[in-house]
Amino acid sequence: MANKKNELLTQTELSLMNLLWELGESTVRQVRGSMSNAEEIPYTTVAAVIRLLDKKGFLESRLVGNTLHYSPAVEKQEYEAKAINQIVEKLFNGAPVALATRLIDDQNLSKEELQLVRDELDRKLGEAQYEDDAK
Repeated sequence: MANKKNELLTQTELSLMNLLWELGESTVRQVRGSMSNAEEIPYTTVAAVIRLLDKKGFLESRLVGNTLHYSPAVEKQEYEAKAINQIVEKLFNGAPVALATRLIDDQNLSKEELQLVRDELDRKLGEAQYEDDAK
């Protein structure tokens, strides 16, 4: 079975992964029950997507009695980092500064949000200065 953890998830897959990251180990029934639109989506559809995520290596499964329980095999932060790296490579020619600039320019950030960005940049600059001084 090929491990495809390096690929980006579809919107449906990502929605289910977000639920599983929040819930932790769960059955298909538990995942479906926690969906805001559960009555609109058949159980079999949720089960099929979860099996696909298991096959792709994003989930792990274990049998408890006669019921499969699924849990994330990939941490959310790990997936976010891979997704961002792919966006940087594919859309911004490997230039993360271009992505950061685009986000700041396009997202209509409030003054408070811009201050949070500045604080994070100051923190990273402090870390970089410490690393330079340690050399």
